[in-house]
Amino acid sequence: MLVHGCRAMFAGLAVTIFVTACSSPPVPWETYRDAGRQAHAAGRFGEAEAQFQAAIERAEEFGKQDARYIESVESLAEVYMANGQYARAEPLRREILRNRKQHLSAEHPDVIDSLDKLARTYFYQNKFSEAEPLFLQVLDAREKSLGPQDSAVAASLDQVGGVYLNQKQFAKAEPYFRRALEIREKLAGADRGAVARSLENLSSLYLQQDRCADGIAHQGRAVTVYEEVVGPDSQEAGAAWQNLGRSHVRCANAVEAQKAYERAIKIAENGRPGPSMGALLEEYAVVLRELDRIGEAEALVARAKALRTKPGS
Repeated sequence: MLVHGCRAMFAGLAVTIFVTACSSPPVPWETYRDAGRQAHAAGRFGEAEAQFQAAIERAEEFGKQDARYIESVESLAEVYMANGQYARAEPLRREILRNRKQHLSAEHPDVIDSLDKLARTYFYQNKFSEAEPLFLQVLDAREKSLGPQDSAVAASLDQVGGVYLNQKQFAKAEPYFRRALEIREKLAGADRGAVARSLENLSSLYLQQDRCADGIAHQGRAVTVYEEVVGPDSQEAGAAWQNLGRSHVRCANAVEAQKAYERAIKIAENGRPGPSMGALLEEYAVVLRELDRIGEAEALVARAKALRTKPGS
């Protein structure tokens, strides 16, 4: 007879039950995947990790070449990346790349995507010597498949430039950043926000070489673009003004830095002050001290401290 879906056998009147097939049906892979996605989106990284690990174990039954297995491994890697656990993401992304290379051509978009993701994993760990050849390989592949003027090519140029910038190889970084900016400025219907980010990359490059005029000019252009694209009171514009203030500080121009920081603070105050508001006030306090406005500087520091200790801030 069946008892709750299990076969049972009775021996006389003792009612001894021998369960021979009582296991629950396996949890579908999609259940683990969906639960992991929801937890990741909500920032519950520990829960997301557990769900995607379970998804990997379930997907192994389908074989490691199965799309469900690859998706599960990549999803777990993304959780680690989002949580800053880059070293844990690295072996997962190396596995995905090896897997895809076994049955796809070197030029296949999935292989290039895996190269790009592994390169970024190296980059975030400051493993620039490992990231560089992969980013260059991705750049070459994108130029061949998409053409030299594509937005994805510009993104790859930024990545290569970033590798060199972080190693202070400024002469090598500049042509990559400049070409990325040129591509973005020429693209019809271009993402103006991407143009602004290119300008900020070049600004950082120039300022690190103490090329103040070039650095400030490019950051000033970035401010203008952000104000045009997302609005003069947007968070992006506020951050750009803050960066402009930092640029003037680096170039020892406290008067111009004051103007930029005042604009950044006004934007922040018109919105909802976030955790960065305290840092913004403290940076401005340094500028005010340079201008011998000590009392105002101390008041800003006290305000920043109050913001950081305020519940929910």
